[in-house]
Amino acid sequence: CPLIKRTIMALNNQDEDSLPYTGSQLVDKLNKVFPEKSAELGMSIEELMFKGGQRSVVNWLVELQKREEQQNED
Repeated sequence: CPLIKRTIMALNNQDEDSLPYTGSQLVDKLNKVFPEKSAELGMSIEELMFKGGQRSVVNWLVELQKREEQQNED
């Protein structure tokens, strides 16, 4: 699938090719690889849904990270 190939290429083109050590580092890396951005003209429905799903996972991890930080503050 071309979308998966582009995703793998995006991950490989980041500053580090290794897996981050901490959850926080992972969330930071995923935020860089899969940023919040608007749809582009010419994108297929398949691509829009795929990219939306990628970002949905990142948003969920960001929310979990925020909850954990709040619990640690209490």
